[in-house]
Amino acid sequence: MKHLLEPFLKRPDTSSHGLTFGLCEAADRYFADLNSFLKAEGSSRRYQFHFLSPEDYDKFSEAMREGKLESFRSKLHADLVA
Repeated sequence: MKHLLEPFLKRPDTSSHGLTFGLCEAADRYFADLNSFLKAEGSSRRYQFHFLSPEDYDKFSEAMREGKLESFRSKLHADLVA
């Protein structure tokens, strides 16, 4: 599994969602479509997208060390898709 990151230096405002929400939604949809295409082509390669803010960095690093990135979802990402 390949992991793509969108790190932020500070937490973006999620109260109104706006552009950040649209980007998150589009990225989730894009990678779901890409993974479906790769599966249909017989490829074992898969991609996962992560939105990260500084509050998520330690938890992300911990999940990466423990091999648990496939089930990891940052607080920022969860807030944006809620």
